[in-house]
Amino acid sequence: MAFLLVIIIILAAAYLMGNLAQLIKLPAVIGQLLAGIIIGPGVLNWVQSSSSIQHLADLGVICLMFLAGLNSNLDLLKRYLTPSLTIAVLGITMPMLFITWLGLMIQWPLKDALFLGVIFSATSVSITVAVLSELGKLNGRIGTIILGAAVADDVLTVILLGLVVTFTGERLNGQITAGLNPGLILLMQVSYFIVIYLVMKVGLNQLFRFIQRFKFAYANATVALLIGLTFALIAELIGLSAITGAFFAGLIISRTKVKKSLNRQISALTYLLLVPIFFISIGLAMKWNGIIDQWPLFLALTGLAIVTKLVGAGLGSKLFGFNWTDSLIIGAGMVSRGEVALIVAQIVFANQLLNVDQYSAIVGAIIVTTVLSPLIIKLSYSIK
Repeated sequence: MAFLLVIIIILAAAYLMGNLAQLIKLPAVIGQLLAGIIIGPGVLNWVQSSSSIQHLADLGVICLMFLAGLNSNLDLLKRYLTPSLTIAVLGITMPMLFITWLGLMIQWPLKDALFLGVIFSATSVSITVAVLSELGKLNGRIGTIILGAAVADDVLTVILLGLVVTFTGERLNGQITAGLNPGLILLMQVSYFIVIYLVMKVGLNQLFRFIQRFKFAYANATVALLIGLTFALIAELIGLSAITGAFFAGLIISRTKVKKSLNRQISALTYLLLVPIFFISIGLAMKWNGIIDQWPLFLALTGLAIVTKLVGAGLGSKLFGFNWTDSLIIGAGMVSRGEVALIVAQIVFANQLLNVDQYSAIVGAIIVTTVLSPLIIKLSYSIK
């Protein structure tokens, strides 16, 4: 019964704050993120994060990224692969260099400073997807490049984390790849993408045609979700993130003839229940004590996190002939750290490489970038 009350509070707060944000011409995601801060330990303390909420939030972001893949234009992604990869690399390099340097300046050990840089190298592709979808910009040229760069950023950040783990001699827990040779891990990850390609080329349309013969209710949607969850699980097990697997599962299913009906059915569940819980869960992570105690670190991280992504991704855009306004939009689309950075921070914290106050300041900076990113994206489009 208590859990149902928590879900009622979460959904009501997400609905009210999301609509309030839209009334004042802001993306609904900002209202939902702020709702999590308000009802969580940061303000009212009505709701605390729990394993049940986190599991639903994880499922929400997996479904969100599955839908992002389902609604993506694979031909456009292929066309803009080179600029997307370039923007992702520069968007990772800038925060990695400058935030690692910040860690060294405040006299952190080198390995701790490197992990700090990795945390803020990530981009939250799901936050960007939600904002671009709401603005109707996801499938355009700029939206496609941002999406491609954000997904590449996610993959590269995971690889970067593995390299830093190897360099520092640390051993992180939670994946079957923990402690394995980096070359073997890379081989497993490359094999994973080869399997995705083969699945796309052989048999998906035939599979859905076979399923339709039985005329079971929601058969296509159920099978599609099973494929998405399976790809997400395998991706996580081999050292990639679940959201990367979900995105690519959606992407290959987008080439089938059942795409439209799948999108309609899966979107209803995702946006009514799971996505609001995901955005609220990010706000629930906000705690003030560590931020207050570590306020110089919090402010420095927040400022550098925003500037390094804007400059790094923006300069990458300029290399491919984008004007300054479009480069600003692409840079803004890479600012949000969200769940990817939170996942990396949690991994680092769980392995006792950060103390509680440092972790709180880092989480606070991640949440601020996540809240500000939709504002920067919207402002960037308003001056286009």
